[in-house]
Amino acid sequence: MHESERRGVLVLNGQAMGEDSLSRLLGLDKQILTTTLTNLLTSGVASREDGTGAIYSRRMVNDEYIRKVRSEAGSKGGNPRLLKQIPTTGVKQIPTPSARKMKIEDEDVLRKENIDASMLASGVLLELNLAGRDLRMALEEIGRNEEKRGGDLEKLKDRMVSAYRRLLQEAPTLDHAPWGPLNFFSGGHWEHPENWRHKNGTPQKIRLHRLGDEI
Repeated sequence: MHESERRGVLVLNGQAMGEDSLSRLLGLDKQILTTTLTNLLTSGVASREDGTGAIYSRRMVNDEYIRKVRSEAGSKGGNPRLLKQIPTTGVKQIPTPSARKMKIEDEDVLRKENIDASMLASGVLLELNLAGRDLRMALEEIGRNEEKRGGDLEKLKDRMVSAYRRLLQEAPTLDHAPWGPLNFFSGGHWEHPENWRHKNGTPQKIRLHRLGDEI
């Protein structure tokens, strides 16, 4: 996974690595490999990517995203929000130790909020096989707001994923043009499924749409 072209995801030439290729690569009997993979997936050590079926590590994918964010921020001089806190008036006064400590603690809180929000966005996008810069930014903003309220981001991710999957299921029965992913999350529609208007009242039994399809 570390050496994969998509770090953290088992792909080969842009395609999910099949069990035959993986068994040859690891030198394992196919039956042993299948049993091992089943145990890893069941225990949550590894996961399968929606859409491609590729095996991946959530931790490695999140770590790789955070590494890229930090690298890009470093090349631009750091976090823009933190740069705004640098005095520009030329004041020579040396801050007291307590003031310096408070500033460091504030920066640590902001950095943690940004990292946790990024991990939330990555998790939602991976679960739903979605992508997009604006969508990621919207998800990160929702995550930061939730963290400021003291909420559980893992539970928030599950709620958001569940709401979008419900939208995909109920889309054909809705009484209006369903929302795209960006509008669905940034507009807060995912929080209030009880407000979705359906044709003829109650949603009918419908087939599940493939995740990632545009509505």
